[in-house]
Amino acid sequence: MSLRALLFDLDGTLVDTNDAHTDSWVEAFRRCGYAPDRHAIARAIGMGGDQLVAHLLGEDAEARDGDRLRDASSAAFEAIARGRRFRLFPGTEDLLVAARRRGLRTAIATSAKQRDLVLIAERAGVDLREAVDAVTNASDVDESKPDPDVLHAVLDRLGLAPEEAVFVGDTAHDAEAARRAGVPFVGVTTGVWTEDELRAAGARAVFRDPAALLAGLDGVLG
Repeated sequence: MSLRALLFDLDGTLVDTNDAHTDSWVEAFRRCGYAPDRHAIARAIGMGGDQLVAHLLGEDAEARDGDRLRDASSAAFEAIARGRRFRLFPGTEDLLVAARRRGLRTAIATSAKQRDLVLIAERAGVDLREAVDAVTNASDVDESKPDPDVLHAVLDRLGLAPEEAVFVGDTAHDAEAARRAGVPFVGVTTGVWTEDELRAAGARAVFRDPAALLAGLDGVLG
């Protein structure tokens, strides 16, 4: 079956927001009396908040403080984002245009909340939702990545089978979601995960950033 769509994670893959998300969780944990290692937090970015707290602190902390931590993180992210500009990674807009010129459909599949998508667009100065054919976010699914729900949702929206799409992301959580959805995965090393780690997680190819993926796009499509 031929490839018909490219699906993209947003945070850390197309837009450089991972440091802001890490900072927001560091602040949320501090406010609530926790202090997990910052690097561990950075490597958990890409999970939704419904998964991240238990992943880092365990189920007891999730039951006790999960909602409070998520609320604190959301508030911190909004405050941090309003003090920063977010940059698109090199090649992001050109890659989306090139995919469409090749007859591919494009979509964003993210665990972010709708309010964060609006804020990211505002602070990036570009609303990538307008450049793709479909968007699914946290409000469209029951479970966030690494569960595959967000990919199932976007495939349903596009009317495609898993093998007709490729998912592009920057974390092993993206790779796991793709594997569980049956979607081939391509990695970009725009975050804290290395090429070797992304390949070990199941990436069939890994690129430095969207610009490098654009340069190698014909090989991915082939």
